[in-house]
Amino acid sequence: MRVNDKIYYTGDMANCSGWFVITSIEDCKWYGKKINVEEIKTDYSQDRKFDLTPNSISNLWNGKSIYRFIMEKPYKEYQKSLYSKYYS
Repeated sequence: MRVNDKIYYTGDMANCSGWFVITSIEDCKWYGKKINVEEIKTDYSQDRKFDLTPNSISNLWNGKSIYRFIMEKPYKEYQKSLYSKYYS
């Protein structure tokens, strides 16, 4: 994970999904690192910001994970696999 990497937030029943960008990574005496993310602005974004720990962001995605924050590459790879499965 690096600053400016994109992260997909899967959302939940009360919070809509969306794309976020890592704005900073700081040292944290309790969790080792603290990752600050901000929502990427769109017409429907809510200007949300989160402080996350590294273990709350997944680098794997199969559509059924317990993680709510997914790195951009595995998320897009999964979406591409679904597209090719149903539309090829």
